[in-house]
Amino acid sequence: MWESAEEPKVVPMQPEQPVVVDYSRILSVIAVWKGVLNARLLALLALVGALGVYGVTMYDPTMSRLIGAGLYSLVLWPVLLLFNRKG
Repeated sequence: MWESAEEPKVVPMQPEQPVVVDYSRILSVIAVWKGVLNARLLALLALVGALGVYGVTMYDPTMSRLIGAGLYSLVLWPVLLLFNRKG
């Protein structure tokens, strides 16, 4: 039935070499993306806040709300510039 049955050859096991991972490169990529996401989140919150301020100002424009919306616009520009730099 088994005409040419040969014994399987035994191959000695080689010890595995440890894998060297460059963690500094991985951490630097994570740090860059963290900065980008922080800038984008800050810009998103600033824009949502601006929509709220401008919406309330347009709904019932009083002098104090107009001044507040104008001052908020002055604060919003540096945040948007930061977002464009991180871009």
